[in-house]
Amino acid sequence: MKIVMGIDPGSVSTGYGIVLEEEKKLRCLCYGSIEPSRSFDHSTKLLEIYKGLAQVMDEYKPDEVAIEEIFTAKNIKSAIKLGQARGVALMAAGSRGLRVYEYAALKVKQAVVGYGHATKDQIRFMVKTMFKLDQDLNYNASDALAIAICHIHTNNAVKSILA
Repeated sequence: MKIVMGIDPGSVSTGYGIVLEEEKKLRCLCYGSIEPSRSFDHSTKLLEIYKGLAQVMDEYKPDEVAIEEIFTAKNIKSAIKLGQARGVALMAAGSRGLRVYEYAALKVKQAVVGYGHATKDQIRFMVKTMFKLDQDLNYNASDALAIAICHIHTNNAVKSILA
């Protein structure tokens, strides 16, 4: 049994998803997004992201954390803010002694949809289908769940190669 937390970092909305792997079956324990008020200054937004992720980590006690690798952005200011939000997520995991694994978006899409250039709608559809989720699932939360799924599949593939 293993609990994995996936994180899709962002300064406006940070998605998270908790996935339980038990006997090669996956179950979604929770998901959501942390969306600090737009009226907050940037440092307060980062603090809210940290507190939100820390609360989820403390409640679900994941064994590992998977996060999307940073990508090259055209807008340098946006890239810096994304990097800061990602740093806050890494700090929340690190302060709890959790090992963090990083995955490129292309790898996450490949693992979940089977196509590295899948759209956000395709990812969300596959995640909702895998976990039989009826309720609305925003893109950040579906991406976070996809990152957790990718980690579990990748980790299991590595284990079977080494066995």
